[in-house]
Amino acid sequence: MSVADNPQLALFRSVAKGDCASVLELIRQGIPVNCKDEANFNLTPLIRAAWSDNEDMIRLLIAHGAALNDCENQTGATALHIAAQQNNQRVAKSLIEAQAHVDAVDKNQQTPLMACAALSHLEIGKELLKAGADTDMQQKKGFTALHFCVEHNHLEFARLLVEFDAKLDVATKPEADRHTPFTMAALMGHLELLQLLSNAGADIHMRCSRGNALELARQSGVQEAVAFLDVLYKQRHIEESTMSIPRQLDRPQQQSESDTETSETETETSEDDTDGETAAAGQSGAIHSSAQLRVPARGAQPPPGCQQQQQQQQQQQQQQQSPRQRSATGGSELGAVEGISNSFRTWKIKRNDKPIGSGSFGVVYRAFTDKNQFVAVKV
Repeated sequence: MSVADNPQLALFRSVAKGDCASVLELIRQGIPVNCKDEANFNLTPLIRAAWSDNEDMIRLLIAHGAALNDCENQTGATALHIAAQQNNQRVAKSLIEAQAHVDAVDKNQQTPLMACAALSHLEIGKELLKAGADTDMQQKKGFTALHFCVEHNHLEFARLLVEFDAKLDVATKPEADRHTPFTMAALMGHLELLQLLSNAGADIHMRCSRGNALELARQSGVQEAVAFLDVLYKQRHIEESTMSIPRQLDRPQQQSESDTETSETETETSEDDTDGETAAAGQSGAIHSSAQLRVPARGAQPPPGCQQQQQQQQQQQQQQQSPRQRSATGGSELGAVEGISNSFRTWKIKRNDKPIGSGSFGVVYRAFTDKNQFVAVKV
């Protein structure tokens, strides 16, 4: 068919050549700016212009009423879809500025952003996102733009989507195995994408129809991805176990005076029992002296009927005691030496370097000497 027989054909040829003057003249002659090229998928002049990076042609057609979002063609694509696919940045920017629909879908329900993600056309992707493109729309099989990034291992575009708060855990449809971007990255062994998604907060425990991420990574055969996920799962397990333990708040341990006194009384009673063991050891010959005296613990009450006997023993001790009073720490009277250490289990007393007494205790005692009298005293 000749141009004379089909004036619209002349318009499409002028658009393809980038001849703005001819296009303008044909439009003035009355050629519809939104006519269809039936021989080429029913495309409009604007969609045909989007194939080439001719910003002036796009602006001319828009200025004369070209339909920005026309998708009445065999693919269902708009001019913005075509510009995104061809990475024609100036055309895409002009269409976006003219308010082209950034979330228009073609017959596969794919958006221009998905086209950019699949092809890693980063600059047009940025323009679409700035214009408000929906990061989480799903195409026919449930893929989002992030799925397309993972499928084609486009790390930088995936990072861009994460920066624009793309949802990380959207699953594909059953016919596509219910993959999240994370499980898809594991299946394909894309280590850097696994790191990006896990750091961004992707749910690493979500499963697809074929298993969890670690199982899928093993199928991929990429050992770096397997090792990363193995460590990641162990680390998250420890973190989750720690978070599940209720936080224990430190309580100040405070005791009333009565509680403290009760505790001291119990301790002294226990020590008093140990005194009895010590006295028994002395009677068996462990302590050699003319007299032995068991001194009750502080605050301990003597058994009933023993008060008179204790008073008699104290009077006898006072009669035998040297006029010189002993100090509480013992001394060196008559050359006596205190041979007890803080960690002792046995003790010895020497006078003039000759042993004059010895014994063993379960608790710390100190020994005193005064002539021939030895007294084991608990302090």
